[in-house]
Amino acid sequence: MRYYIVRQRIRVLLWLMLLAAVFVSIAPQVYRNIFTNDEFLDYAGVYDFDRAPSLFTGDILEGSSLNLSFLNNDFFVSRFDVKDFKLNNVNFSADLFVKGRLTRNEKGELTGFSGKLSAKETAFNSKPFKDVSMLFDIANDELEIKSLRIGSSYELRGTVGLLAPFKTDLRLEINRADLRDFTLITKSKRLKSALGILNGAFKINGNLKNLYSNGTVQSRNGKLGMVEYEMANIRLEGFGPIINIVDSRVKWGKGTLTMDGYVDLRDIGKAGLFGGISVRSDMKGIVWDGWDIEKKGMDELNMTKNISDNMSVGFKSVAREPITTYYE
Repeated sequence: MRYYIVRQRIRVLLWLMLLAAVFVSIAPQVYRNIFTNDEFLDYAGVYDFDRAPSLFTGDILEGSSLNLSFLNNDFFVSRFDVKDFKLNNVNFSADLFVKGRLTRNEKGELTGFSGKLSAKETAFNSKPFKDVSMLFDIANDELEIKSLRIGSSYELRGTVGLLAPFKTDLRLEINRADLRDFTLITKSKRLKSALGILNGAFKINGNLKNLYSNGTVQSRNGKLGMVEYEMANIRLEGFGPIINIVDSRVKWGKGTLTMDGYVDLRDIGKAGLFGGISVRSDMKGIVWDGWDIEKKGMDELNMTKNISDNMSVGFKSVAREPITTYYE
């Protein structure tokens, strides 16, 4: 059970990182096809497509639709209905709405764009996600994310280069997030109740092919399912798609659980995403071959093991006769 608590916090942070990766991966493609080839933007008009055209994203968005409206004075409105955008075994869907204004220099050449983006009906692998809103500027071959908000507790800021080597400098802030949000993402039957507040920060910087990331997540005095905890801390550090667990601790009473290992973001959407994680505990709890074993008192033992995201098995053993003490 304690393993499951820490694993859930890591998973939520990885979902947020994946959302940032969606914007980072698609932005350079759109930039190259609009800002370096803008002949078709010379007049006002409306463009409708039954599916996302290869002009922007190739053949990876079959079934999606795109509406572009170029208004007078370089104002721009667009609606992009994304259906099952596949990113490393994860299907992303959303109804995206963008509005803003193109900027030009004295010669009339296109130099940038300033606008707002909102995403509703967002889902990862058909699981609902929070609404997203973003304020951004595009200029000097760079996307500046002034504010990308996910709900009211998550905010991403920073810059992403739109031409090679795609220099990235992003910071994700988690401010008083409600643990009940995570039960909506995971839909775990084991987490029928969740109480507590989560805070944290995560930085991503470097060139796109050689990103470095690090961050921390903290939660205090919370409850997940039947388990209450006093403190949970996780510190992560990553190179490229590999995120290492540098330090982690979950404390309940006098007991402590720690985790070691790594998570490969390329395995998101696969069953073995957390196969590189190992669990260690003190004398208050035992971890054995993927099972969470908890001792209660002198004569009761609980065992649980996750089979999938929505299924687990468990056993409870109670001594038929009270265990005698050494003196007896």
